[in-house]
Amino acid sequence: MEPIQQFLQDSDTRFVLNFNQISSFLRNSFGFSDPISIGQEYANDISGLLNMLSIICPYCAQRSLKNRFTRIQKKIGTPLNIPQPLQTSTSESDNNLSDYDPTY
Repeated sequence: MEPIQQFLQDSDTRFVLNFNQISSFLRNSFGFSDPISIGQEYANDISGLLNMLSIICPYCAQRSLKNRFTRIQKKIGTPLNIPQPLQTSTSESDNNLSDYDPTY
């Protein structure tokens, strides 16, 4: 979770939860069948929470944590008819600097 913490500290974007709150939300929603009620305890803006999860998901180092983010997004977004935010994926090809054109 350290990359997420660093991203949230360095980001100029104002998110609905801070790092401690998102960590607590993830712990409390683990294995819980109704993450909507847990999410509402942490954030008044459920759409903002879903957006935050989609933004910070690429910063997860652990695949299991990324999967948890995705499951939570589906469990919250589907019943509320909130479309799933587009997730940006980072892969080795995205980070490959061999295609980098410094004149661009």
